[in-house]
Amino acid sequence: MGGKVGGWKYAESVLILGKLAIVTPGGKNAIVALDKMTGKTVWKSDASAQAGYSSCISITEGGSTIICNGSQSGLMFIDAKTGKELYRSKFAAPNTANCPTPAYSNGYLFWGVGYGKGSICLKVANSGGKWSFSEAWRSRDISSHPGNYVVNGGMVYGKGRGGLVCVDLKTGETLWKEKVGAGQVVWADGMLYVFADRGGKMSLVDPSAPSDKVKGSFSVKGSGSSWSHPVIIGGRLYLRYDKNLYCFNMKSN
Repeated sequence: MGGKVGGWKYAESVLILGKLAIVTPGGKNAIVALDKMTGKTVWKSDASAQAGYSSCISITEGGSTIICNGSQSGLMFIDAKTGKELYRSKFAAPNTANCPTPAYSNGYLFWGVGYGKGSICLKVANSGGKWSFSEAWRSRDISSHPGNYVVNGGMVYGKGRGGLVCVDLKTGETLWKEKVGAGQVVWADGMLYVFADRGGKMSLVDPSAPSDKVKGSFSVKGSGSSWSHPVIIGGRLYLRYDKNLYCFNMKSN
């Protein structure tokens, strides 16, 4: 596909959208849609970009769907039917590495990256079949390298200056900071499970607590960076660190 990617090669997860498998090879046709059953090319986007390390997401408003992904060349918004590029924000272009996947909720698209770039939030709307994109805010308080963030209840939770940071999705106002090792964040049953960037430390954070939000922590054995994302499913917490995979029972009984 004539792909163009950075020094850490490809790291995305394929987006399955209906009959399509959507990938980001980068290059002249930065995003490509394949038939998920046959692998046949359905469309190639006219967007030219160097691939980053994040994954495509889909946004549906007003009966229409678009694709968004971050790249080393900024944020790209692509029509899901034709592959036509609709808009690009050049935030964090260029950058050493743009890793986190964008997050969308209720008309707002958030993207936070590392290397001192901070984060950006765009207002996204579809009126009468016409998409519009405008910058809502930027923040230096919340960013991620190379971790992630979660959006829940109109708030963004993720790594930032001072540890774990909570930011209002619509306004960009920083609501609180918690001095806890932060990197990868998972939301489950009203709680945040925060895996530190180094040392294999997992912390349990109650975002609704007025103070003393950290309710517990433990560490798993290993050394070096802990960049793998935790997974919570079926009452179990899965952690991958160093050369080990850990599974913890989280059920109350």
